[in-house]
Amino acid sequence: MINRIGNVSFAAGMVISVQIRSRNAAGPSSWSKQLNATVLYLPGIVPNVSVNLGGEQNGLVVIFVAFTLPSQTGLGDNTISLLTYVQIQAVASSSSSTCLQPLPISFLPLLSA
Repeated sequence: MINRIGNVSFAAGMVISVQIRSRNAAGPSSWSKQLNATVLYLPGIVPNVSVNLGGEQNGLVVIFVAFTLPSQTGLGDNTISLLTYVQIQAVASSSSSTCLQPLPISFLPLLSA
């Protein structure tokens, strides 16, 4: 995978190094400490998603969501750790109506090995 910005190509895994220095009428400063960043791509779609209703608890409907790790997490494989899975999109609907307002969602991750 190659990503282009202008005339520059960036490949996943490429390390970009940056140093900065300032300049005034007397001349330039010394270079800053070198910092590095690794080029990552957006993660792939989360596969094998399943949803099950878990009943009611304290007046709330409990919904269990299970899924597996995307095959692509940033470098073309799944070697880079993902930061979160917390962004969930939900719409409530029935045969007679659809909830168009955002639903309040509390998220409690249950991780299994």
